Amino acid sequence: MTKSTKNICENAQQGDSEEQNELRCRNALPIPIGCYPDGNRRFFDLADAPHLIVAGANKDETLNFLRELVDSLKNRRQSELQLIHIGTRKIAPDPLKNEYFSACCNPVEADVILHTLYEEMENRFKLMKKLDMRNIKSYNHSVDQSDRLPYIVVIIDEYADLVLAVEDASPQKKAACDSARDYVVRLAEKGHLAGIHIILSTNQPPFNTITGSIKANFPARIAFRLLCRADYTVLNYHYKQEIPEEYGDMLFTLDYFNTELIKRAE
Repeated sequence: MTKSTKNICENAQQGDSEEQNELRCRNALPIPIGCYPDGNRRFFDLADAPHLIVAGANKDETLNFLRELVDSLKNRRQSELQLIHIGTRKIAPDPLKNEYFSACCNPVEADVILHTLYEEMENRFKLMKKLDMRNIKSYNHSVDQSDRLPYIVVIIDEYADLVLAVEDASPQKKAACDSARDYVVRLAEKGHLAGIHIILSTNQPPFNTITGSIKANFPARIAFRLLCRADYTVLNYHYKQEIPEEYGDMLFTLDYFNTELIKRAE
């Protein structure tokens, strides 16, 4: 673990459920996406994604999904995972012992956090280069357990509000919005190799927020009910694509091409 990470970490929660231990064996970062017909929860591995966009016009749907997501990760040991939350909504009922940034609510603060993450990414690349390793998985397999780097999951809630400065915003805020957007793109381009994974949540996916650079680096997408079909096309869904109709239904795409409509569990 690098110095900048150590300075902002707390002790880990030790107890893990049997289900989470089993998931850890199969997936580094299990993210819930509904249930199978037999009632068992269904997951995908964010580490393989490697980043995720979540969109939904109903704020409750996106909020509940983020809470399920945090719940599936929150008991991971500090040495394995750290969570960063940038946003104003409360996505966890209690403070998380592996959450070391929380409730950042303005672009200036977010820009500072994202800059720190970018430096952390560069520091990790330097460590991996010394051992001629290309990614966090191979690096962690080659060092002692005490020297392993934890995964970092960054949840940016209401992304459009973060990066779109209003007309009457101060020059400092406008500059911070532009800088935060740039850091998100740079982290998305190669952060996953250093174990940094980003989840962007937005209630509406405007084309000037979900840009080509974002879509190129966020192959995994989840779309709940949106206001119109045009919003789905911003996320690269075909205009003839079957769309969610009920609360909790979602379109799920993992690799740009294969899209699945997942129905709400009854």
